[in-house]
Amino acid sequence: MQHANNPKPISAKLLLLCELVEKYGLRDGSAGLNAATIMAFIKTVNGFAHTSADVRLAARDLTVAIYQRIGREVSEREIATDGYIFY
Repeated sequence: MQHANNPKPISAKLLLLCELVEKYGLRDGSAGLNAATIMAFIKTVNGFAHTSADVRLAARDLTVAIYQRIGREVSEREIATDGYIFY
């Protein structure tokens, strides 16, 4: 059984999501990969403030992949999750 604080599965999930976003893009609404759900997952795993540098880097890479897909045209409200806002 993996320990809950093990950063390897967290960074692996973040990197997998990054690859999926880069390969297949994002969808509007609740079906499939969407920015709000992914950003909520990053928040849930404490991606930007995790003690593991690998997790923080994977969260950053995933956030950049999302941003590259949806760009600045999307309002900050739609891509923000509790203070994580692109400027």
